[in-house]
Amino acid sequence: MPGLVSVLVAATGNGLYLTLSKLVLASNSPVLFGFFVMGLTVLVIGSYIVYKFGFKKAVEIILNYWVFLVIVGCFSSLLNFLNFAGLIYSSAINSAIINRLDVFFTALLGGIFFGERLQKNDWLAVLFMMLGVFLVLRIDFSQLTLNTGDIFFLISTFLQAVNAQFIRYKLTEVPGPIIAFCNTGICTTVYLFSSIFLEYWVQIQGFAGFRLITIICGLLFVLQLLLYYGGLKKLPTWLARALYLVAPVVGTVSSILLLNENFYIEQLYGMLLVGIGVIIISLGQKKVKKNQILKESI
Repeated sequence: MPGLVSVLVAATGNGLYLTLSKLVLASNSPVLFGFFVMGLTVLVIGSYIVYKFGFKKAVEIILNYWVFLVIVGCFSSLLNFLNFAGLIYSSAINSAIINRLDVFFTALLGGIFFGERLQKNDWLAVLFMMLGVFLVLRIDFSQLTLNTGDIFFLISTFLQAVNAQFIRYKLTEVPGPIIAFCNTGICTTVYLFSSIFLEYWVQIQGFAGFRLITIICGLLFVLQLLLYYGGLKKLPTWLARALYLVAPVVGTVSSILLLNENFYIEQLYGMLLVGIGVIIISLGQKKVKKNQILKESI
């Protein structure tokens, strides 16, 4: 599957995951939900890597790159903690705005350390998509007030960009499913101990009516991880992160269809802007591939 298509499908899965998770999180603990989703992901991806690589080979790869895999897993856990901490002291609006900056951080790091250069059309596409996402999410910038929590959001967003670059340039050595397995394995362990320490286990009965939705969320999480890492291996990191801006759009559309949320005309304008951004990026990638083919034929 082409990298661009792979990341777009992953972003679509992420958007659906966000919508379905709203149903569960409306009356259940996010820590327990995270444990169940991550735990299912570990089981499914673990079975997949044993099937694909064999148990002995999978263990060998993990042992050879255990330092990298532990760092990535700890990074992911830290990102979750920083976002939760940010929401305590700040607002979801600030989170939605600041977290979109990861595309710029990723482009900046890619340009400085890995020679990834964005053309004028690329910047235009990213700006269209970001503006589109803000319209889709109906963000009111007049409500934006900077506070202590935003420091957590900024650190989280920057580290997310660092993590994405770190993973991208290790995918040539470490298979994506192995990274996803260890990443979610460490996160599952963190969620488990958090659930025990914070005594969230007493709320476990609340998930009885959400078992099917939680399983679907887990499978969607598996899908997006495998496809995202597969696409990230083939694309510049900034491009993969930019394409992931499709996720909030899918989340909004699916929320309107499945949760009967209201639809506003500015959201339609936002969707059109995101679509234009995707088209500009797609055309740019076709041009890049043609140039590569011409260079190889000379």
